[in-house]
Amino acid sequence: MFIPRLLLGASLFCFATAQAAEPLPNTKPLTETGDLAAKMVAGIHKYLDRELADAPKKRDELWKANAKEPIAAKRERLRTILGVVDERVKPNLEYASGPGKPSLLAEIDGCKVHAVRWAVLPGVDAEGLLIEPKGKPVANVVAVPHADQTPELIAGILRPKKIDGETDRSAFGLTLANAGCRVLIPTLIDRDASHSGNAKLKRQTTQPHREFLHRMAFEMGRTLAGYEVQKVLAAVDWFASADAKMPVKVVGYGDGGSVALYSAALDERISGTVVAGYFGPRESMDREPLDRNLWGRLKEFGDAEMGLLIAPRMLYVAPISLRSCLPDILPNNDDLKTWFNEKSDPWPTYDSKVGTPGAIRRPSTDSITAERKRMLALTKWGHLPKQISSEELIIDALIGSGGGGLVELPRATVIGDSDWPAIAAARHKRQFDQLVAHVQKLWRDSDAVRKDFWKKADATTPEAWEKSCDWYREHLHSEVIGKLSEPKIALNPRSRQVYDEKDFTGYEVMLDVYDDVFAQGILLLPKGLNPTDKRPVVVCQHGLEGTPRHCIDPEKSPTYFEFARKLVAKGYIVYCPQNPYYGGNT
Repeated sequence: MFIPRLLLGASLFCFATAQAAEPLPNTKPLTETGDLAAKMVAGIHKYLDRELADAPKKRDELWKANAKEPIAAKRERLRTILGVVDERVKPNLEYASGPGKPSLLAEIDGCKVHAVRWAVLPGVDAEGLLIEPKGKPVANVVAVPHADQTPELIAGILRPKKIDGETDRSAFGLTLANAGCRVLIPTLIDRDASHSGNAKLKRQTTQPHREFLHRMAFEMGRTLAGYEVQKVLAAVDWFASADAKMPVKVVGYGDGGSVALYSAALDERISGTVVAGYFGPRESMDREPLDRNLWGRLKEFGDAEMGLLIAPRMLYVAPISLRSCLPDILPNNDDLKTWFNEKSDPWPTYDSKVGTPGAIRRPSTDSITAERKRMLALTKWGHLPKQISSEELIIDALIGSGGGGLVELPRATVIGDSDWPAIAAARHKRQFDQLVAHVQKLWRDSDAVRKDFWKKADATTPEAWEKSCDWYREHLHSEVIGKLSEPKIALNPRSRQVYDEKDFTGYEVMLDVYDDVFAQGILLLPKGLNPTDKRPVVVCQHGLEGTPRHCIDPEKSPTYFEFARKLVAKGYIVYCPQNPYYGGNT
């Protein structure tokens, strides 16, 4: 039945178009053909791609205009974007042990590796490994792995792999400990999908864990990145409570690099930061995994601007060669240049096979260098990075006292249970479940939070209510929906008649919004309508992958019960817009 109905609908549409009356008054004839919904979505993509490409220039202008604004105010806006808005609990770190399961997991060349957990938020702990150096610590370091790396790999308990004959640099946590640092390694949520559902309801999704958590957190004004930043900052809290004079550094790789960058941008207690496999232009964020997509981030904060929030504290960007990355502030150092190169420290890559399409790709060396130069250019608006020497770099710890780069790591002396995959899986499941529970509690508490949010509204009279709602309307438009710039081009209305029914006529209409962007839909007018008549207008919205005709024609969608047609038959003016959720991954 579908094909004959489709052909009949197409023939009727062609007939109606061929026999169309004049366009609506004060409009030009609409002559555009083809799939107008697809063309509209394509035009929106062009507009948004231009906006993304122009974002760095607009951020430059914004930072220039706000040169005298305190950095603290910028940090607060970044906190809101990340959802780092919940007060952390009192610092507390515990050795994770139990009957027959000591917290001490391994000893490696005098360094001791413990299983630990530390308090973050009510109901949320961080879990991972603590590496104590064999001597007195010279620095405290949070070593943040990539999402799909376990703390055991970073700690050197698991043997490093080989990449084209080179030693994999995954065990950077152990290397830092060998250089005298106390190292805390948190567990990050991975991109598997085994837990992304509800066992009680027997419902499972294919969304990666990071996307599954990010989606629900986003609705509550939180993000997965924000939760992981909270875990790093809780580690900083604990370090500071134990010894406030000991310097605190953060080193992150891949997704951990983003967490390290955000953490250092927010917290001045972090005196040095190394970001590997992340720093670069973020204007392709829409094509990265969904958990990296942060509301409003690129309006004010690219990675260069993050560096400005860190300055004048040390920020070292890897893994491109030293000479091309930091020629202006670091001395030539062949050891460092050898350490960070594409072969020995590859950029983490990823292609989503499930969930929302997204990929992690290494940006070009030129683009990373350009982002670094953007950061330096922005310093003229008030924040000059500290001129640092190699002695002050935490990266020195990555070289070791021998100065010859990483040597083959010693084997671990394992103590107790050595079923590392099972241990890591159980720990990850606990971390995942805690975050789900925290977001669900935020949801349960949201009614009280909204009531508090609305306490400024004045309900004493209808007039007072209307006036007091102005602020809330602006907040909804700007901070929830997203307020675009006012269109500067003429509407250029076009129309053509596409319906001539017993009770109504229908016109396909098109209006220009921005360059390449137009609004399009179908306007239904009751027959017998006098030009001076004033009738209520009802906007009838279609759903996902729909068109205006789904609201009008019974053969298009029986679900909608042709409600637009029924409304116009009752005398209402009806407009059915084409919405942009059309064409698959829009």
